[in-house]
Amino acid sequence: MIIGVAISNLTGTLITSSVALLSVLVTYRLGVTAHKRELATDYKAERYNEFYLPLIKFLYYQADENGLHLLALYDRQRQSIYLESFNDPKKHDTAKFKPYSDELVNFIMNNMKFASPELLRLCLDYSNVVQSVYWSTNFSLYPEYSSPDATDEVKELRKRINNDVKNKYENDTILALQRFFPLVTEILEESERLAKELQQENTSQPLRSSLKSGREFSDRLITQLQEGQEFELTLRRNLHGPLY
Repeated sequence: MIIGVAISNLTGTLITSSVALLSVLVTYRLGVTAHKRELATDYKAERYNEFYLPLIKFLYYQADENGLHLLALYDRQRQSIYLESFNDPKKHDTAKFKPYSDELVNFIMNNMKFASPELLRLCLDYSNVVQSVYWSTNFSLYPEYSSPDATDEVKELRKRINNDVKNKYENDTILALQRFFPLVTEILEESERLAKELQQENTSQPLRSSLKSGREFSDRLITQLQEGQEFELTLRRNLHGPLY
């Protein structure tokens, strides 16, 4: 009888302990899951606020009367260089020789921990060709080197090399004009997805129509560049600033 009571008490104690342990484990797992979910939400919020929102704000400022397109981005930066150097004669004389450094690429690469793999891929494809816009627009600023002692064969070789370089810049410029749009589209889509998940207002939607107008303008410009004979002059005619 005593042994039976002892066994019964022990069994009850084990069951109580098991239930308590199970309760602790369930609470722990629920806590870990909630913490992971909170961390994930915090990271999404950080990506949205520190990376995508600044990009969206930057893109809003780049559009011109033709919409959002690469040449508008380029033109605005060249104007900024001109204004910064306006009151300094030394800087002003050399400002036009300052190569193009794309601010969109710089921001993405400086904050690449927030960028998706697809955005990085598109950014790298774009960055490989975007600087050619400067060289195509300003190719005549850098006259072909010539030596009075050069033979006709050497002169002809230099001329061919110069033409090859010029053609390379022009082909890459067209690629840059085209690759701008997949890059910006990816920024808008990722921004919209994060805004929806975080239950934020979709601030990028108005840029869609501006990007559409910009694509139409770029398509017309590319046709002019491909069909015309004056590539550099055509680019310059579509820029507004005093510094190309």
